Amino acid sequence: MGIRPRILLILILLGVSPALALSLFNYLSGARVIETELREVAQHDARAVASDVEKRLREREDVFATLARSTALRSLVQSQGEQQSSMGLPGDLQAEVKAFLLSSPKYTVAIACLNKSGQPLFRAELSKDADNVSVRFQAQDFLPDSVKANERVWTVADSTPLRSALKRESYGASLRYTIPVFTEQESAYTPRGALIVDINLDALLNDAEAVADAQSNSDSLRRSVIILDHDDNILFHTNSALRYQVAVSALPSSFKTIAGAMKRGETGWQFYDSTDGNKRLAAYQPIAPLDISVAVENNYSEAVRNLRFVGWLEAGVTGLLGLLMITLVWLILRRTEQGIERITEGAAAIAKGRLDERIEVKSSDETHGLADAFMLRTSCAPW
Repeated sequence: MGIRPRILLILILLGVSPALALSLFNYLSGARVIETELREVAQHDARAVASDVEKRLREREDVFATLARSTALRSLVQSQGEQQSSMGLPGDLQAEVKAFLLSSPKYTVAIACLNKSGQPLFRAELSKDADNVSVRFQAQDFLPDSVKANERVWTVADSTPLRSALKRESYGASLRYTIPVFTEQESAYTPRGALIVDINLDALLNDAEAVADAQSNSDSLRRSVIILDHDDNILFHTNSALRYQVAVSALPSSFKTIAGAMKRGETGWQFYDSTDGNKRLAAYQPIAPLDISVAVENNYSEAVRNLRFVGWLEAGVTGLLGLLMITLVWLILRRTEQGIERITEGAAAIAKGRLDERIEVKSSDETHGLADAFMLRTSCAPW
């Protein structure tokens, strides 16, 4: 290998390659920082949604337990063994039921009361129209499912609200609570009735997501919130068109492993590829009281887009400068090499007896001085 290829190879190995490696290192370091920040934001938001849902449920459960301990309701269960008309309900109980329903019309859909034999005494539900919200009482012709209690209510020892499985209603996802109405001191053997409360889980999840979104640190990112039940049904999605569909069919196939982890109640994060070709990061967190799980996802590809552009720009500029440097060095070496070749040719000609041979080197570098020195030595030679 000649000296010129060697010098060029050394230049590439010691000059251009380290610069390109530094560009790659800067990009990977920046991508790791963005990934860490994105993961922390997604995990924070997932915890915030789960925490807010649990908080709202606890607040509602406390209200339900308070209503179940109502003197008017306990007196009704104690004294009544059969169905009765709403007109037969004590006025204070009607007022209390109305106040209860109207205090949270967004969440509470209906309540029902069963006597000690499990027979319905009444059912009250909100009736909404364009102008107002009213309460409608029902005392007969109950739909069996509308007054179906959680069977554990007849054996529990305290008034802790019991949750039933989630259901899909016309207004969205519904959650039913059953609370024992003890006629005497609370114990496993005390006779009791039952209070049934249906709440609009959709409204509660919407509010929890909105609050978490307002507190989120991902203002500049387009995030999505997904809530799945234990059957992989989408209870909530930022894109409302995907709600109440099966996750494995409505979401990308690469989301399947995340859905499996959510179904198992795990906490963690993973990447997956969306249908638009972007890479997304999802952090998931169980909402234990409801046996559901929430995932908050952010667009990783969008987050690193500027970094990727800068990385490619830096690599391109580095490569271009390296190519320019190699070209300049190649030209300089080529010019020097031509001078050396001219001196070599002249020396060979003089050695063959052509003493009038002139060695002319046009460059101004060391080869020019070498040629002049050689010609001077030749002119002074005694031949």
